[in-house]
Amino acid sequence: MVPLYEGAVLASLFDAASVQLGRSQERINRINTFPIPDGDSGTNMWFTWQAAAQAAQGSAQSVGQLIKKASRAALLAARGNSGIILSQIVAGLARRMGDLETFTVRDFAEALESAAEQAYRSVAEPVEGTILTVMRAAAEAGRRASEQTADLYRFLDHVVEAARDALARTPDLLPRLRESGVVDAGGLGLLTILEAMRDDVDHGHEAAGEVRAAARGQTVARGAYVQAPPVQAGARYGLEVQCLVQGGELDLKAMQSRLLEMGESLLVVGDEQEAKVHVHTLQPQAVVDYLASLGDLTQLTFENLDEQAKDFGKRS
Repeated sequence: MVPLYEGAVLASLFDAASVQLGRSQERINRINTFPIPDGDSGTNMWFTWQAAAQAAQGSAQSVGQLIKKASRAALLAARGNSGIILSQIVAGLARRMGDLETFTVRDFAEALESAAEQAYRSVAEPVEGTILTVMRAAAEAGRRASEQTADLYRFLDHVVEAARDALARTPDLLPRLRESGVVDAGGLGLLTILEAMRDDVDHGHEAAGEVRAAARGQTVARGAYVQAPPVQAGARYGLEVQCLVQGGELDLKAMQSRLLEMGESLLVVGDEQEAKVHVHTLQPQAVVDYLASLGDLTQLTFENLDEQAKDFGKRS
């Protein structure tokens, strides 16, 4: 008989991963060099994941109810490249598991494949040697493992080993990692999540600990004029602009095309009602003006990437 796992099991997996990611965030931050050395990948991933884990808690939830709440929370809380990609991994899980009452190992394997596909689609210019590579390897291993076992621990153990091997190879795929002598920070964060999930199954789904609420940013009405911080003369990276755009007829592909003209490290995820945007730009005012013309902006934040890179260099 094929084992069926309830929503409480998935909630425990999310919670355990949140706690371990919180404990590991500084370790992940210290190796953060791509796309820029700003030292916050671990923290961004934790803020994103812990919001999902918190939303997933509660008794008598079906797997579908749980994962859809987690996906929505992750999108709202997501920040930074790694955090937004992680939110899309959760969105991919929800796309496959959103209608389930319980789940099997085969369901989980197919959800991991959906997560990998969603993660790759979320990035305007996917780069190998990153969290994307590790996610794809985990999903491929999950598909193979699901053909051999219906046991969740054994399944996750195969997934973890494949993710660990893929992470070790990231410097071979991305020269910046090889030059810095590190593996990809986002990939390490993903491995941390998968390892915590496996260990939680092994430990019988013990309570993993507390998670904290995600921070919210300021709100800007549609068409409102927002003065973005200036970019310093000689800036190499410019500003990181992040926000949630809420409209009624958002065209994500058109947004992506337009924003690529203004910056890089671009992520545009969501749907026609609501989209999360992340971009590194030397034209922050142009970015904000364009987005404000499309809808209401919430969670609008600006980060000086050159200052972050400088501070990270001093800590390294």
